[in-house]
Amino acid sequence: MPYTHIDETPWKIQNKKENDGYMWVISNRSGSYYFFKPTRSAKVISEKLVGYSGPVVTDGFSSYDHVLVEAKIPHAYCWAHARREFLPLEDHDPTVKPILDVIDKIFEVEREAKDFVQLKLLREEKSKLLIEELKSLLMSEYPKSREGSHKRKAILYLQKRWGGFTKFLEDTRIPLSNNEAERTIRHAVMGRKNYYGSGSFTGAETAATLFTVIESCKKNDLDPRTFIVMSLHRAANGENLETPLAYARRTRSASQPA
Repeated sequence: MPYTHIDETPWKIQNKKENDGYMWVISNRSGSYYFFKPTRSAKVISEKLVGYSGPVVTDGFSSYDHVLVEAKIPHAYCWAHARREFLPLEDHDPTVKPILDVIDKIFEVEREAKDFVQLKLLREEKSKLLIEELKSLLMSEYPKSREGSHKRKAILYLQKRWGGFTKFLEDTRIPLSNNEAERTIRHAVMGRKNYYGSGSFTGAETAATLFTVIESCKKNDLDPRTFIVMSLHRAANGENLETPLAYARRTRSASQPA
């Protein structure tokens, strides 16, 4: 099974009879699936992941952990979020620079790989050593940090989730960051800012459907307008509909010479 990313963002509901909620997204390079729910509880993703067994990459939102463990789904954490925890300290605390340098080197190793075979070797030969170096740095700096300080919170953010942060060493499919979902959810964020969410739950669900189709078309190099018009014609004629991924695969296969 491939990997997938999960993220969520607040979504305004203008109808005074209904409360605000959250726009969720489950995504990878093949497509994006948005859905609206009136809660941020990670339990809402349980039904969406039925039958899925591949790894999931998320930020540090604690609610994900219990749900994914219960579903027996490998849970990996985003290194970009871990790095962000230390960034505000960089200018006035020189002790965090070595930590940031090691995290940056871990990302550099990823960029060296040209394929998954090479990535597996690089992670075994280089990333494991960098992870051990980082672990030592965190253990060394923790007792020097003040309780309740930003630095201690940043260290604990990593240490408490260490198993999920290092899971990429065991599974080549797992990317280092959740940037895929962050980029995908940004479209919903910009929409929320531009037109202040939706008028009702039904409107939010419609927005989620359109986000899903448009973003999945873009990921499969399809023109969203053309795909939507084609799908509407097929629906009107009682024909079966296809996802952007299925349509892209079928049409590309048909266009290839026998």
